[in-house]
Amino acid sequence: ASKRSLLAVAEKLTEMVRTSLPGTAAQSIIDETEQALLDVRAIVPQAHLAGQSAPEASRWMLDRINQLRTGMMESTAISTGLHELDRVTNGGFQRGQLWLLAGRPGMGKTVAMTTLSRLAAREAGVLVYQCEVTRDQQIARYLSDLSYVHNRPLTFGKIMAGVEIDDEEAWRIEQAAASFDKLHLRLECEPGVTVAQIAFGVKAEKRRLAKIGVRLGVVFIDYLKFIQVSDRYKS
Repeated sequence: ASKRSLLAVAEKLTEMVRTSLPGTAAQSIIDETEQALLDVRAIVPQAHLAGQSAPEASRWMLDRINQLRTGMMESTAISTGLHELDRVTNGGFQRGQLWLLAGRPGMGKTVAMTTLSRLAAREAGVLVYQCEVTRDQQIARYLSDLSYVHNRPLTFGKIMAGVEIDDEEAWRIEQAAASFDKLHLRLECEPGVTVAQIAFGVKAEKRRLAKIGVRLGVVFIDYLKFIQVSDRYKS
């Protein structure tokens, strides 16, 4: 049934490409096809969704707890890099969780995302969708974060301008860049990214990281307001 659904998607894609009007953007066809593929994936049986009886579930959970306590199983939590935040969240970022950071404009949501994504990328793969600020601004924010010295901050605006940086600050930026290079972090700057594009991007990054023995741990999106709906959901 899943293969027949895939065949139907492929046939519809072929038909759309052949019969679409000259002004139809290829991206709109791609978006609709990606969403259709996600719909097919959603109905494919998943092994991890197999049912368990109450005794089976309790034994499985007790065994998991014992393995975690004895160190036989590695914790799936990814540290936020902030001790108190890890404490109140039982270890940090966890598989399957959705965190929403809310606040008024100018309160530092992007700053927090920059630091949290940078710290998480020290031990796991991180994918960042930056939909609000430009690529150069976000990269400058990472370098500013990494080059911070107490009472001597190097702002991302100064890094972007580049003309009033002295030798000591240039050295700090180079050291920050060297540290940034070691992180398993990928930055995507898309002002109008769709849910389908995010879903496919996550799967692609997961496969890419798996080839080098790294697991994709956290996906950051800054921010939800700028996620676009595909044409099929527009009125």
